[in-house]
Amino acid sequence: MSDRRASLSRLAAAGACGALAYALCVLAPLRPQTSDTTPGFLGAIVLACHGDQDLSRVPWVDAQARNVAVPYWATITADGRGLVSTFGPGPAALGRPALLGLRPGDAVEEDALRGRVRNAAAASVGVATAFACLAALAWAPTWIAMVAALVAACSFAGAPNLGQGLWQQTAALPALLAALAGVAWTARSRAATVLAPAAAVLAVLLRPADAPLSVALLTAWWLRARATPRVDRLAALALLSLAAAPLLLWNLDRLGSPLPTGQWVRNAAQTEQVFALAPARLFGALAGLLVSPARGLVIFAPLAIVGVVVAWRSRDSVLRVLALGVVGQLLLAASFFKWWGGMSFGPRLLAGATWLAIVLAATQLPSPGRLGRRARAVVLACALLTGAVGLAGTFGFEVAQWELPNDVDRDPRRLWQLADSPLRRLFTTPPKGTARPGRAVFCPEGPAGRWALGPGR
Repeated sequence: MSDRRASLSRLAAAGACGALAYALCVLAPLRPQTSDTTPGFLGAIVLACHGDQDLSRVPWVDAQARNVAVPYWATITADGRGLVSTFGPGPAALGRPALLGLRPGDAVEEDALRGRVRNAAAASVGVATAFACLAALAWAPTWIAMVAALVAACSFAGAPNLGQGLWQQTAALPALLAALAGVAWTARSRAATVLAPAAAVLAVLLRPADAPLSVALLTAWWLRARATPRVDRLAALALLSLAAAPLLLWNLDRLGSPLPTGQWVRNAAQTEQVFALAPARLFGALAGLLVSPARGLVIFAPLAIVGVVVAWRSRDSVLRVLALGVVGQLLLAASFFKWWGGMSFGPRLLAGATWLAIVLAATQLPSPGRLGRRARAVVLACALLTGAVGLAGTFGFEVAQWELPNDVDRDPRRLWQLADSPLRRLFTTPPKGTARPGRAVFCPEGPAGRWALGPGR
């Protein structure tokens, strides 16, 4: 097969995976938004109507900030005259194209808007799936690469969570997977060599909490890029600067610092110790992220663990660096004071790491010499379990089934309840009287389910 035909074949496979992932996300039942998706949802609406992301334009947000307290998902701007999302501009910018035609003062159906922004989230997961397929194709044949990408899209890290709302991770995921694809093809494709660092930096600026993954991607890129022409490396540096500039300037204007400090400031306001490194606390959180019934990777995405193991056992220094990045992300999430990640399906804080780890699992399957027959059977079983649990969450999960009203932020011990876990509540109807996040979060004004945008501060 010629190089051109091979390239077209890879792009076709990636496009097919992306389309299937998008379809999976939009076929899921429409759910109420949860707290961390609120600023992206409202920010997209304000951006569509007013051209900015000032959340104080939403009357109930402004009233709460003035009379009660600033919501933790909002940050006062540097000039003290507005509110912006704690999670940066990415989620709102991602949702903006889905809200064409929205105007100030429009009375809008909340459910209709949720459906429109869900399309944007689904598109993000679709693009990420395409990049995951391209990354896996650097090591694996087409069918293995496509299966790996689709398993990632089906997993808790794809359609059930990031494909349903405008999380910060939803906005950063395409950049993260684009960086992985770029690293995978660096030194074999000039475009990949130039694009990979910019994508990695863009990912960390959109989601600072994924810094270990971006550092690993940049390190892996350098290991491969050292053999490329110097002009390509200089072009990569120039593109990196251009990609980072808009976000750095946005941060400087809204937050008073070029760095994305919003999350750190708001988390520090909730606790004296954002990251806890005491051994007992850290080991307990690690156990929770690995084996707890409500957030354990062993239950929700065992293929991710397999991916790290097989990548580390390989002789490829690039794969080993990426495996270390996933482990670093696990340690960072475990040290966070809310390591369970609030209300979500599975260990959402490990979503980006899970995508990378699943691609790593695909890299060692093509050659029988890399993995024995039993090991390959284990990989297959873990892939099936990862996809099956994710699909169950996509079509059967609702926050009010288990997370409410006694959410785990108030009672983290619930994370370890085997007899009453989120998986056991799938496809059940939430108890009557349980607060539904959509209604509880948005506090509609006027007719039920409606509210109107008002003037800013």
